[in-house]
Amino acid sequence: LKEGRHGLDLKAANAELRFLPGSDLLLEVEARLSSLEVEGAWTRAPGGYRLGEGRAVLRVRAFASNLEVEA
Repeated sequence: LKEGRHGLDLKAANAELRFLPGSDLLLEVEARLSSLEVEGAWTRAPGGYRLGEGRAVLRVRAFASNLEVEA
């Protein structure tokens, strides 16, 4: 992801997100009753995590889910 706004809603699900080199995004996460694991070159940002300059935005809402994010 390099530009634009994107979204992912998880309800009682498992998801593994792997971002390719060159991705540039802000990951906004809202997790309730969920587990979150973030690995790689991410930095903490208000409301989530940033990879690169954060030009694209991915908003993830997770309820009773497991989310793994890797860059």
